[in-house]
Amino acid sequence: MKKYFAIVIVAALASAFVALVVPRLATPKTATDSRVYLMRERALLLQGYLERYANEHFNYYPPADKVRLGSLPAPLWPEDPWTGKPLTPGTGVGQYEYTPDHKHLRYSLVVRYPGGKIVLRCAVPYTRKKQNDHRTREALELVQQYIEKWSRSHGHVYPDPAQVDANGSVGKQSGIFYWPHDPWTHQGMANRHAWGNFTYKVTANHRGYTLTAHYSRTGFAFKLLGGTLAKP
Repeated sequence: MKKYFAIVIVAALASAFVALVVPRLATPKTATDSRVYLMRERALLLQGYLERYANEHFNYYPPADKVRLGSLPAPLWPEDPWTGKPLTPGTGVGQYEYTPDHKHLRYSLVVRYPGGKIVLRCAVPYTRKKQNDHRTREALELVQQYIEKWSRSHGHVYPDPAQVDANGSVGKQSGIFYWPHDPWTHQGMANRHAWGNFTYKVTANHRGYTLTAHYSRTGFAFKLLGGTLAKP
């Protein structure tokens, strides 16, 4: 009787093992379709790693040469459903093309299967843009305070654009210990046309100026006036 039960238990365990393993080894009848779905899932996994990288790098997506096994932090690197090997960059079946824009604030991810491709696109979320634009506005108001402080100690004239900088005379004034940062790169704000920065223009007589924020969201603007320009 004991021998009989032992045989039954072994047979049951063997059946359970086969039930677990066989579907992984067997080739589905619709192999191509199944592998396309797998490829899409693995592209989405790779996309998740790209988003995590951006969250840890001040909203910037990684450069193209970093998106590969061993370079991009990933606990489980996705596999090519056709070869079972780790996904690699390329233009062939089972490969991917990752293309960030020049600002590294958006990208496209293309994966290919026989007879077609899947394209995933992503960009910095609108909510993150709104948040950083608000921080840009706050930083610009601080820059204006520094400009006005400089003016009061220079006969109530305003500085040249080159001086409105962390390393310029405005940012080096006595009593100023912090220059505001561009929220996108965490570098010092500068007089240049880029998200999180500003444009400072002074009048010919140095009695007035405009200070304009550069937002990430189109259709929004924030401008400050000083001196004679601020008067009605």
